[in-house]
Amino acid sequence: MSMEHSAGWQIDWQKHCIVCGKSVLDNEGYCHVRVEGEMVALCCPLCFETFEKNPKRYLSLRRLRHPDAGK
Repeated sequence: MSMEHSAGWQIDWQKHCIVCGKSVLDNEGYCHVRVEGEMVALCCPLCFETFEKNPKRYLSLRRLRHPDAGK
């Protein structure tokens, strides 16, 4: 089951990869990118490449999964 199909999934996208959800705490991640005024974490070059191919998809998923989304 992919992350985007997990109901009610809430995550801090500065601490987890926006593509796969892996933790990027304690310098575990590959990079952080500022997109639309918000920082987005990516865990590895593959996730960075995947994000660059379709950033709107992952940004929209982030909003759907954000803890404050629905308030």
